[in-house]
Amino acid sequence: MTLENMLTWLQLPVGEIDGSQAQFRVDERVTVQLEITADGEYLRLRSEVGHSLDTGPSALALDIAVANYAGAATGGGALGLNPVNGEVLLFLEVPCALMDAQTLETVVGRFVEAALHWCERLGSNATAAEGDVPDATQQAWVRA
Repeated sequence: MTLENMLTWLQLPVGEIDGSQAQFRVDERVTVQLEITADGEYLRLRSEVGHSLDTGPSALALDIAVANYAGAATGGGALGLNPVNGEVLLFLEVPCALMDAQTLETVVGRFVEAALHWCERLGSNATAAEGDVPDATQQAWVRA
């Protein structure tokens, strides 16, 4: 499975494909990065959904822990807090062997919905720079 195949299935306009990595912008706040692992076994999805100046135990840390419990509020992904810069990252890794077009659309769709939810909930200041990544408007779950 290649990243190009997956992007063709999703019909998403993406920024430049750099080997095994690409990204698309959902809206002015959310950009999703797609990456195939070096061994080609897994697809990784990442999205910065917020920042916090408080990287110690806090209400935010509790929210992240509760959301991560069984993936109930993360679309199956995981939220993490970078203790160095305060970045809140939504992350998901899925086996490529399980991917067909419908499964890929479902996985990416759930991830995008979770990223939008957490970006809104955290009041994210994470914004894509104008012109960095083409807007993805092909799918209903992508908001321009």
